[in-house]
Amino acid sequence: MRRTRLVFAPQDAQAPPAYLLVNESGEPVGRGEQPVLAEAAAVPTTVVLVVPGAEAVAHWLHLPTRAEPQARAAAALLLAEETAFDEPMHLALGPLEPDGHRLVVAVAEARMRAWLDLARTYGLAPDAVIPDHLLLPEPQDEGPVAVAIGGTLAVRGPRRAFACEPGLAPVLLGDRAPQVLDGEAAERLLAEGASRLPLDLRQGAFAPADRTRPARRDLVRAAALAGLLLFSPAVLDAAEAARLNLAAGRLEREAAQHLAAVLPKGAAVSDPAVQAEAALQRAEPAARLFAALAG
Repeated sequence: MRRTRLVFAPQDAQAPPAYLLVNESGEPVGRGEQPVLAEAAAVPTTVVLVVPGAEAVAHWLHLPTRAEPQARAAAALLLAEETAFDEPMHLALGPLEPDGHRLVVAVAEARMRAWLDLARTYGLAPDAVIPDHLLLPEPQDEGPVAVAIGGTLAVRGPRRAFACEPGLAPVLLGDRAPQVLDGEAAERLLAEGASRLPLDLRQGAFAPADRTRPARRDLVRAAALAGLLLFSPAVLDAAEAARLNLAAGRLEREAAQHLAAVLPKGAAVSDPAVQAEAALQRAEPAARLFAALAG
């Protein structure tokens, strides 16, 4: 079992992040201001960076394709039709649901970089990044729930999640006013949501580097390539020799063809060099006679 440390990125860039520590049983056991470059935890701890939901818009889109690149491209097209983005956006996709819908979160690339830089400043390497409204577990049968986080209200309902000013929640939800939790009840709800996050914003260009050990097949391929590099001079010499042999054979065939044209009709070409010398000797007297007559 591992502990979980929820680190809340503030909306105000000058403010320090807060944290909520959850033990192995899912119980909140610590809270406060996140220290800078804190010492490594003695107990294995999962770090979840919670970012302001007001800057991470969640949609549930019908994307029945299982191919990730196609689903991502379709999501970008659907969102572009209803939202005019003023800056480059980053999309994160949740798993495919039984009815073909997927959770899609759109966030500015610049904000995503800023949040990850903030984590590095505090010596943190997040295991996941999640908007605060998606940290709340989705209610199954009841109405929407809400928790005040950093001056805004994070609201979660069935296939609905957003963050807004507290006074706007009733307007956005209509007659389904959320149940607003605070204190220990709010912390327990956040701790529950941390155990089953619906997605991780670290996707695409922000996906963590794959640090897994290479497979045996990859090691064999690397060894083969290394062997080729090691013996490359010999390989190149052999290839050059083969090329020269082919060229020499071609020249011999061409010489034989030219020699056959000057030999007596029906004569076979057996030794091109000897036969060519003999043909020249036979032609020499006639050549001298022709030169004398021409002079």
